[in-house]
Amino acid sequence: MKTLRLIAAAASLAVLACAFAQEEVQTSTTGTVTISSKGSDMRSVLHDLFAQSKRNYVLEDEVRKMLYLNLNEVEFDEAFATILKLTEMDYEVQNGIYYIRRAGKKATEPAKVEPKPEIKPPAKPSGKLPESALA
Repeated sequence: MKTLRLIAAAASLAVLACAFAQEEVQTSTTGTVTISSKGSDMRSVLHDLFAQSKRNYVLEDEVRKMLYLNLNEVEFDEAFATILKLTEMDYEVQNGIYYIRRAGKKATEPAKVEPKPEIKPPAKPSGKLPESALA
């Protein structure tokens, strides 16, 4: 009897876990994306969106925001624009990589490396002084 109760409890927990899944991402063959979130952090939602669309991205570390959304078979650009609007974020694309940051914050540029001046070793003396130096 205890075993039966244990199995019933485990089955109930499994059903509840599925019902309260935080986000859902589905891949489409039509070039659209489907993404759903019930309070997931925006970083997870963006990761799933970019993974689904097979695009590269870099996300600023300081951003955190919960999202509630359900987007079914929408274009990547539409889904991305919606998420950016909800989270007050901005982005730019460089070399096919999406750099995502808080709106109004300047993009971080790589530090410029200035070339080092060429340092030549001092000339070695030839061993003899010129005749003009002796006079």
